[in-house]
Amino acid sequence: MKFQAGEYVPYPVSRTRPDTPPPELDLTHPFTGLELIISGFPRDSINASPNHLAVILDELRDQGKAIPKLDIVSPATNEPLDFVWVSLASPLKETPRPDILDNVLKLLNEEQGIRADWRESSSRVDKRRQIYFLADSSTTLATFKTDTDKALAARRLEVQSSYSVGDNTRLFYTFTDFTAINSLLNRPLEVGGRFYHLRCSRYIQPKYRLEVAINGVGAFPQAKALIDRYLEDTYRGEPADPVVRDSRVELDGSVYCAILRTPYITRRFLSEPFEVFNDTGVFVSPPQYLYTLNSRDSGSNPYVQKQLDALTTSAESLKTTIENVIKDQNDTKAQYQRDRSDLISAFRDSIQINFLTNQITATQSDISSLQTSLDHQESLKFLLPVDDPRHSFITDRMSRIQSQLHDAVARKLQLQDELNAKQLTLTAASSTASALTAGIPDMESITHPISTSTPPVPEVTHLAQPTNKRPRVDDNDNDDSDCREVEQAMQIDDISVPRPMSSE
Repeated sequence: MKFQAGEYVPYPVSRTRPDTPPPELDLTHPFTGLELIISGFPRDSINASPNHLAVILDELRDQGKAIPKLDIVSPATNEPLDFVWVSLASPLKETPRPDILDNVLKLLNEEQGIRADWRESSSRVDKRRQIYFLADSSTTLATFKTDTDKALAARRLEVQSSYSVGDNTRLFYTFTDFTAINSLLNRPLEVGGRFYHLRCSRYIQPKYRLEVAINGVGAFPQAKALIDRYLEDTYRGEPADPVVRDSRVELDGSVYCAILRTPYITRRFLSEPFEVFNDTGVFVSPPQYLYTLNSRDSGSNPYVQKQLDALTTSAESLKTTIENVIKDQNDTKAQYQRDRSDLISAFRDSIQINFLTNQITATQSDISSLQTSLDHQESLKFLLPVDDPRHSFITDRMSRIQSQLHDAVARKLQLQDELNAKQLTLTAASSTASALTAGIPDMESITHPISTSTPPVPEVTHLAQPTNKRPRVDDNDNDDSDCREVEQAMQIDDISVPRPMSSE
């Protein structure tokens, strides 16, 4: 028989209906976001997380817990992840029943090792544990990822997934531990000798599903009170049952969030005009689900995001430049303080060295004068007879001169030791010390070869033998000329011998 297609036959009408059909279902404002995100499962395989959760749910049902039929979806595609999404299965899937899922959330949070929260957005990642870094323009994204992976491994921060989007400079990481983000906030990640600060997607963690949000109220400090009052006056109905079950402002007061009494009131609030701030001149977004607000971000437009990333990179580069300038200024200031201290110390030491040098020079001059006087007295002593009464006077004078000479030599040695010690403390290698000590002469060049021991006093036996003869003279003067010469020499010597030096 030849085949003929015939008329189109529609699919048979299904007679199944939801057990609890939604009351007054409004198709113009469908609900969304009735999902949980459950994390903390093993990552042995792609299906390890949903299989593990299914086992836990079966055990709870065996314990007599009232748990509805649930849909479990794993976002893992190429690599295992430790979290899944959970929602009500049909026929309850079509009903706005966040209260049923809230009971499931509480039961799962009682289980050891897993964590249940309301899914914050339609994103396929877990924003609670996801961060990203901006790659520097001086390196490629592949090199930056390799270095970042090593730095995270060194910090023992376990990563369960990482990726980048196209030619974007953002590198995303999702961690297994919730404390990893706090660790990176407290201590930035060091990669290649530079610190990188993490960035997180801005979102608000929902407290309950079908929570509503109004964005742009940051200009009004009393926004929470105004909107709460508006909701109560508009939708309360029965005075004994408040409409607003919970409300708050998030993201630095810019977003108002509220949980309303029923899904029906929530639908009305989202569909009716909201005109509380119309006369203020400030744009405030219309009411929407918090789940919807979290799902909208600038990342949906790659061109805008690329411009923002470039601007952020430029700002980071400027910040690094400013930090380097500040560091250089601080280093210069510290170096100036050190040089100033060195200059003051070198100047003080140079003054003391000059003072000691002058003292040594003066002492050396005294030693030379005393030595000359001692030689003169010794010459006069040789000219006098032994029985001359002035012979003993000259001997006493020579003894006093020798004592003064001994003290002067000791004084010079003491000053020389002080000078050597002071020169050790002065850094001769520094330019400051060299400049200050350049004019100080070397002490070896100004000292005379004087013996450190006291010259011995000539003994009487060293003198000529006594004789009654007078010294011969070449002229024809009388016999008293020699005595007068000795007397004049003694008078001159009394004037030339300096006074004893003070010990100070």
